[in-house]
This record gives sequence, C-alpha cells and structure tokens, in this order.
Amino acid sequence: MELKGRAVLVCQNDGVFGDLRRVLEVLGLEAVRVHGCKELQSRLEDVGVLAVFTETTLVDGRYSDVCRIASQPATSLPVIVVSPFVDIDLYLDSMENGASDFIVPPFLSTEVAYVLMTALSDGLPRRVAVSHHAVGRA
Repeated sequence: MELKGRAVLVCQNDGVFGDLRRVLEVLGLEAVRVHGCKELQSRLEDVGVLAVFTETTLVDGRYSDVCRIASQPATSLPVIVVSPFVDIDLYLDSMENGASDFIVPPFLSTEVAYVLMTALSDGLPRRVAVSHHAVGRA
C-alpha cells in the first residue's frame, strides 16, 4: 500500500521517531518534523498533510495541546500519540483528549498503515463536512 501526502511528526529529537519516519516513508508519506506546538500550527497549513504523530511531552506543551491544535475546523487532522512504552493511563488520557490512536515501537509498516488508515477514515466525514461548510461561507 502506498499513500501520498505528508505526516507531521511533533518531537524534540528523533529517538523512536526516526524509526517511525522510515516506516512512513516506506508507506509513501513524506515525514516532516516540527519541535513543538507553535511550529505545528504553521505546518498544518501545508497542502497534503494527512495526519500528525506526536510524542507525549513537548518543549511548549503536551499531546493534548497537539490534539486541540490539529482538531481546529480549518484542519481537523487525526493525531496519533507515540510513546516509547505501553502505559494504559496515558493511552486512556490521550484518547479522552482527542487522539485518534496511540502507538508504541517497534513500528511495523502493516500496523502503522492500519492505524493511519483507520484514523483517516474515522475523521473523513468530519473533514468533508468542514470543507463543505468552508465552501458555503466563501
């Protein structure tokens, strides 16, 4: 399966995100790295961004801030929280704060593709409604 577009990786350093970047590129996505919430806001305006992957703690916020930023009506992108370890409380909290999913390494291309496709299809009705609303206001 090959996807087209970009994924934004919100992380301070590559760490586990280096492995995730390679998997995303194998799937056909360009992986663009930003360091925090402020930089994320400017990158969400880029054409072709399909999803956001974020670590839990950032220099200027947390994954919940990323979820809030990415869920704005103008973008309405799925956010996938990435953690180096399994933490059920963190998983539940991230889902309650608007994340589409939660993943931990090792990153297998089939699993990342499934998570990404599920997140994209779950958010599609909302993104279509938002785009129709924006067209109606123009």
